Amino acid sequence: MPAEYASQITSSMDPFVVAAIYVGMTTGADLRIHGEVSPSLIQNLEEFQTIWKCWRPKIYTNKIQIIADIEREQLIAKDVAGDVMAFSGGVDSSFTAFSHIHKLRGRLNRNIKAGVLIQSSVPPFASNDLFKHPYNNLAVMLANFGVNLIPMTTNAYKDLRSNRLRDHFTPVAISCLMLFQGTYRAGLLASTEPYDALVTPWVTHPLTDPLLSSNSFKLIHDGAEFNRTQKVGYLANFPEALSVLQVCWWKDRGEKNCGKCSKCIRTILNFRTVKAALPTCFEQDASDLQILRLSLENMNQAMLNELELILSDAQKASISDSWVLALKICIWITRLRIRVLSPIKQSLLKLLNAVRLSPDFKQKQFKPGQLSNKAGV
Repeated sequence: MPAEYASQITSSMDPFVVAAIYVGMTTGADLRIHGEVSPSLIQNLEEFQTIWKCWRPKIYTNKIQIIADIEREQLIAKDVAGDVMAFSGGVDSSFTAFSHIHKLRGRLNRNIKAGVLIQSSVPPFASNDLFKHPYNNLAVMLANFGVNLIPMTTNAYKDLRSNRLRDHFTPVAISCLMLFQGTYRAGLLASTEPYDALVTPWVTHPLTDPLLSSNSFKLIHDGAEFNRTQKVGYLANFPEALSVLQVCWWKDRGEKNCGKCSKCIRTILNFRTVKAALPTCFEQDASDLQILRLSLENMNQAMLNELELILSDAQKASISDSWVLALKICIWITRLRIRVLSPIKQSLLKLLNAVRLSPDFKQKQFKPGQLSNKAGV
């Protein structure tokens, strides 16, 4: 991040404990920290580990110990600036930012004063040059509302990935926010799934995200009372947000979203559902054929939930365009793949693996040269 923010960085080791928690949980190695850690964070991480051990018992088999040279709660500065949030420019984070900026959340309103735009080695920010495009546009937009956008790059997404899953993404993002504890009172992480369609376990969750925080720096999982179509319906009233919206998974050639990847197509359908015009941030609109082809992609349950919510909202809005039928067919095929074909595939793979590991199978395997000798060659 720019050197001008160096004075805002905490001396506590809390952010690094949060970032590395899954490495310890996967390997079973205790975390020993040569520095200060908040005891309230260590206590929260006990519960965090318990939950994930229940959710993924085959991956997170043991609870680990977190041992710090010094356990001390961080002081809350009297002159804290407000709150900081993770801001990518996507639908979820844009909704969180604008709904709080315009004081539309009632007693849940937070005083957001900064956003952190995190660059990683995965899309949409795959190179430093591309990182500048969204940052410049988003920084100008937020500055108009008195919110400072802090650009940050980290190798933690890549180097702290401890297994084939991406559970570590949320702790890494939260750790980036925690670097600013002492400067800001709380951190906000925008929700991805609504309360009435939660996916469990999932990389970000309203039950576990707040546990990645301490008494001096609260983490708020924000906006789960709204689904993504509802968020889009709200953002449709703010052209300044739509013009710089960042949702694309394939974006590798400039400022606009491709309009072709599954994330772009789902977002385009969100806008259709609220009967809003296609924002200028998309290079192209989505066709019915592209919607049908989504069923050929390797979608997970969370992605299927998004499509089902879009269909439900479209039906409630009495939309009967051809894309709705295409979406119905896509959902039907995807359900078949996820709920029927995928379990069958997994069962067959487990059976095949068990056969390969059985003593009888190993004894029947030919050694090098055994087959040729028997054949008289």
